[in-house]
Formats: sequence, C-alpha cells, structure tokens
Amino acid sequence: MFPLKRSLWRLLGGCLFLALVLGVVYWRWVTSPQHLISSAYGERRTLELRLPDAAYGRLQAARSRGAIIPMNSSLLLEAHAAVLRGLERQPDNAELLDAEARIDILNLRYADAIREANQALEQRPQWRPAMIDLASAHFQRAEEEQYPSDYGEAIEQLSVVLQADPSDHVALFNRAIVEERLMMYHEALADCERFLRFDD
Repeated sequence: MFPLKRSLWRLLGGCLFLALVLGVVYWRWVTSPQHLISSAYGERRTLELRLPDAAYGRLQAARSRGAIIPMNSSLLLEAHAAVLRGLERQPDNAELLDAEARIDILNLRYADAIREANQALEQRPQWRPAMIDLASAHFQRAEEEQYPSDYGEAIEQLSVVLQADPSDHVALFNRAIVEERLMMYHEALADCERFLRFDD
C-alpha cells in the first residue's frame, strides 16, 4: 500500500513539475518579441508582404503610394521594449537585431530596417528570416521613394532564400508581389502557382 502511495505522489509531483516547466516555456513564448510582432501583424496587417513565421492576417488598409499608416500597436511597443532590453545585454544578437528590423518595417522605418537586417546577416549569413525582412524593407523603400533598384534587391534576397528552399511559401508570395510591381507577370504567375502548391 505504502509503496503505491509513494509512487502516486512521485507521479503527481512529476506532473506538477512538467506543468510548471511547460507554463514557463509558454509564458516566454507569448512574451517574446517575435510572438508579439507576429500577433501585431496578424491583428492589423498593413504590410502587403508577408512576414516570416507570422500568422496570416487580412490586409486592413488599401495600399497606395505614400498612403500607408504606420502600425502603432501596444504589442509592437511591448516588443520594442523587450528588444531594446535584450540588445543592451547582447548587442550582436541576430534574432534581436532582426526583430528590431521587423518592428521598423511595420512602422515604415525602412532605412533603419535595412541597416538592422544587414547587421543580423553579418552575425548569421544567409539567415532566412533576416533575408526576407531585408527584402521587405527594400520593397518598402521602392514603394515610398520610387527606387526601382530596390525592387531588384528585394527579388535578389528572396531568390537566395528560394535557392535554399524552393518551397518557402513566404518568399514565394513576397517575390510574386515584387515581380508584379516590375511588370514581370510571367514570373509572378509562376511564383503564385508554386505558392498555391506549397501553402497548405
């Protein structure tokens, strides 16, 4: 009888410990800058391009040159505060640098985003999220300042991502949008077809 009780108490203790660990992991995830940024993007998507690892959200605002409103969100403010705290401790952390770039993209600070995404890539060369974000920042600058060469830079970054993983649905979607801007309709259609094939 007593050995059985001891076993049950041990089992209960193990379950409580596991629940505590899972709770801590979940809390860290939901309060991480990456999750906060993704949530802000999903709730009020004003960016035509997609973000890596972010839930899809319906485009909230029609896009015309010079007419996008920056995404002022409490979630982004919270994410930005967490990123700044992290960068004070780890100024060369690629994930934090890219998170800052992504926040700047959502707030239309594309020049800062280009700089930060490049810094992230210095730490982690050819890192998919930073390359996609760098492409998005170049796309934004092309849209806002009419720099056609930035469309080409965006396509180049996305093409490198797709060379490594031809099924990357975010890179396919984004490249199709950029190709459409350059009136590369055949290429845009091909990427759209591939995107529909791979986007489950």
